[in-house]
This record gives sequence, C-alpha cells and structure tokens, in this order.
Amino acid sequence: MMSARRHQRCHSLSDDSEEANGNHADPGPEPEPEELDWDSYSTTLEHRLAAEQESAQASEQRCVQLQKALRELERQLSGLSDRLEEEEVCSAQLALHRDRLEAECSSLRRDLDDLESTLTVAACDKQSTDSEVRRLFEKLFQKDEVVRKLQQEKDHLVELSQVRAQ
Repeated sequence: MMSARRHQRCHSLSDDSEEANGNHADPGPEPEPEELDWDSYSTTLEHRLAAEQESAQASEQRCVQLQKALRELERQLSGLSDRLEEEEVCSAQLALHRDRLEAECSSLRRDLDDLESTLTVAACDKQSTDSEVRRLFEKLFQKDEVVRKLQQEKDHLVELSQVRAQ
C-alpha cells in the first residue's frame, strides 16, 4: 500500500509539472478515495489551483493589453480615416482647381492665337499702308516737281512779258 501511495504521489506531481508546462496528459482514472494520500492530493490540488489562477491572471492581463491595443488601433484607424477623408476633399478641390486652370489656359491660348492672327493681319495692313504711303509720297513729289516746273515757267513767262512791256 505504501508503494501505491508513493506511485500516486509521484504520478500526481508529474501531472502537476506537465500541466504547469502546458502539457495536459490524461492521468487516467482517479484513484479510489481510500488509497489517496489526502495531504499530497490537497497539495496537488492547491498547486493546480494556483497554476490555474496564475494562468487566468495572465490571460486577463493579456486580454487587458489586447483591449488597450485594440482601442489604440481603433483610435489610429479613426484618425487615418479622418485624414483620408480630408485628403479626398483636398484632392477633389485640387482637381476642380486644375480643371478651372486648364479651361483658363485653353481660353488664354485661344486669345493668344486670336491676337497673333490679328497681329499678322495688322502687319500685312501696315505693309500695305506703308506701300500706299510711299506711292502717294512719290506721286506728291512728282506733282510738286510739276508744280515747281510750272512755277518756273510762269516766272519765266512773267519776266518775258515784263521785258516786252518795257
């Protein structure tokens, strides 16, 4: 009977060490109550209870840590979502601004093309006008020459008539 008790005690202690290590081996059928060493069985149960309480405490601490981490991640997600929404609004505003600038640029290009076309027409008109002015100056010069010659001829005729009248 004594060796059976030792064997049970050793078996109980090995079960405790396996459970503490995370190994939960099935100890088999429970020994009959009259064969148990109640002191060692009580110690074994106390150790098991302490190990389970430590495991529960560690699990609760881990759960609290995970909840804190979850709240922090949710806070970060909320901040990133807000930032994303702001960036999307800014992107939409920039797209509208870009579209307005492109329309304005297109309008300015059309205006520039119109001005260049007008400038080309004005340059052609200026050349034509300059040619006309030169032609008119030449005509005027020729008429002035004719007038000058006629004046000389008149002066010559007046002089001749004065000489005859004398």
